[in-house]
Amino acid sequence: MAKFEDLRSWEKALGAVVELGGKASRKDVEDWILTRDPGYNTNNLADLYMLSVNSPARTGYTQNEKPRRTDQGNRYDRLFKVGKGAFEVYDPVQHGIWEIYPDASSGSRFGVSVRRVSNPVEQALADAEEVAEQGVTFDPEDIVDARKRVTADIVRRRGQPAFRKALMGAYDSACAITGCNLPAVLEAAHIYPYKGVHTNVVSNGILLRADIHTLFDLRLIAIESEKMVIRVSPELIDTDYATLDGSLVRLPKQDSDRVSAEALDWHWSQCGWGAESGSGSVVE
Repeated sequence: MAKFEDLRSWEKALGAVVELGGKASRKDVEDWILTRDPGYNTNNLADLYMLSVNSPARTGYTQNEKPRRTDQGNRYDRLFKVGKGAFEVYDPVQHGIWEIYPDASSGSRFGVSVRRVSNPVEQALADAEEVAEQGVTFDPEDIVDARKRVTADIVRRRGQPAFRKALMGAYDSACAITGCNLPAVLEAAHIYPYKGVHTNVVSNGILLRADIHTLFDLRLIAIESEKMVIRVSPELIDTDYATLDGSLVRLPKQDSDRVSAEALDWHWSQCGWGAESGSGSVVE
């Protein structure tokens, strides 16, 4: 196994973000690396921008001189820039698909720019409409993709069987936000993202309808823990979901089953629109 100081500079930067919980500021990354490699050249922190799929600055690096999409498995498409000088691990489900594309007017020395080519918000709304209609488009000739979809849904969305069963019991088999009591569309949602069995505890979960779960994971719906009030992103203001804003979360009867306020506060802190809009309300 290679020693840390022998890793390439971009590998150190990426490793720092991952080890710091998947999101970190440039200063946090610098401090983390220097404690492990005091001789590290901090000018190499520019690699954070090189690795960030949405950073215009990445087009100045030779690693990114040729056009490509972020769903093509390139090893340099690993981070996503958020706010001022913060970076998190790139997740195509949450952040969408981005591409480096030819652009003679870009000013880049390689004549390329970056842009998003798929919008996770639009996809989430499309998925929500599909659930609401109680129907799924199915191509009988595409059995492989159908199986992959079912497997992904079971592993990623339903959660571990025991975790879902516990939440079904805690919330009396009804969505905590909508009250929907159709078991087939109810899912065990993690507040902190799933990182092993230790995160499969009732206090780190909430029972949600499938479409609400998707929007919750995309940080378009959140919960203010102080009053257990639902907040909806301004991006959903022209949708039926806007009516949920300001309503109360349905709580388990047992206090021991209630979701952790700290976990909800962490999730709320990840929703940039909350800070931008004050209370987070979309309703006038």
